[in-house]
Amino acid sequence: MIDWNNEPLLGLVCDITLARKYGVSDGAVRCARNIRGIPAFDPFQGAKQKILDSGLLGTMPDTHLAKKLDVPLSAVRRFRSDMPTYHENLADQIRTHPLLGKVPDTQLAGLINCPAEATRTIRIEAGLPACTVNRGKVVEWGLETDLGKVPDAVLARRHGVGYGTVRKARMRRGLPKFIKPTA
Repeated sequence: MIDWNNEPLLGLVCDITLARKYGVSDGAVRCARNIRGIPAFDPFQGAKQKILDSGLLGTMPDTHLAKKLDVPLSAVRRFRSDMPTYHENLADQIRTHPLLGKVPDTQLAGLINCPAEATRTIRIEAGLPACTVNRGKVVEWGLETDLGKVPDAVLARRHGVGYGTVRKARMRRGLPKFIKPTA
């Protein structure tokens, strides 16, 4: 006969674990636990408090939150079940942002801390055109004496523009690309 009154693990481990330990059915363990008014073991009890106290539920992907808080992914999903997912929250945040379509998608993505592809997709779904502001630096290539005399990459770094910008400026002027002289 099992003395359930002196069993310290009743309600602290799952009923099946105790059933295997004593060689009885899990129903017998559940009955003994219920008679004593002990609630069932909840494997997520510690995780629940961590998740709810963090205030981060729904603000990042479930996998990232689980890793950050060091809790099971299933616990995060269990407690977020009534809330929209991170991606739904992010989509709403992008849709309602006043700068959508007014600044480049990459710039908005940097402000919201999300992938630029997400802002682009939502902007297109909303029927908004891409931002047409001048994204690059204005460089007076006519005053640049090194065009074609040094590698395009060097000029790109010097002026803070892309390699393609320098290449286009060089080609518009009919200048050949720089070739390192051999000794």
